[in-house]
Amino acid sequence: MKGKLTKTEQILLAVTAIFLCVLLGMFRSGQKTAASGGVSIRTQTDAAASEVMPVIGTGKINLNSATAEELDELPGIGEKLAQRIIDYREKNGDFRSIEEIENVSGIGEKKFDEMKDLITTEEETN
Repeated sequence: MKGKLTKTEQILLAVTAIFLCVLLGMFRSGQKTAASGGVSIRTQTDAAASEVMPVIGTGKINLNSATAEELDELPGIGEKLAQRIIDYREKNGDFRSIEEIENVSGIGEKKFDEMKDLITTEEETN
């Protein structure tokens, strides 16, 4: 019969539609790139302005001022590891370099490589 989809085609169409909806949702909730200059912009609607500061400017998370929630956004960093980073910072003072994060228990070379382009120890100057 012409014009009628087979059961397999219907299933494939449904799976494709679901995949596209998930992909669109991920795109809309993830980092967005501004049209001018390719600047990364991250927003946190429920956070106070002081909590957003570590990610403004370069789009990198400042290890010396980030909250546990912000650190949790890094690849391979969960709630417990984010707290270990904060505990390390409180015990040893500010991170002097991004490589120093490897001194935190649970962060090795592999995790560092995944996050090194997303973190900084520099204060923003606007």
